[in-house]
Amino acid sequence: MSEPTSTEPEERVERLTELLRGLRRQLEDHQGLAELSADDLAALDTVLYVYDDALVALADLLELEVPSAARDEMDSEQRSQLEAAVAGAGVDLSAAGPGDAEATTG
Repeated sequence: MSEPTSTEPEERVERLTELLRGLRRQLEDHQGLAELSADDLAALDTVLYVYDDALVALADLLELEVPSAARDEMDSEQRSQLEAAVAGAGVDLSAAGPGDAEATTG
């Protein structure tokens, strides 16, 4: 097996950042709907689950503290705190448009 390169963690951060931005756009799209069908709610739950897992993975890569309870099921307050910690580490998770492909890492 080959040795990981020094850019591997940076590339993983970039990939996770792009994934999280896309998921965030999906969440914001669902929040903009006047009414949510059962299918919309199921899709929203799935997107949120994947978002939370990716957020924890990114926080781990950035060596940020993740509360153990947030690893099982994250509530909105824990999510906001973890997003703030990630932002404090220099990663912008705002749902930037497709033209904004560069992840801002510090």
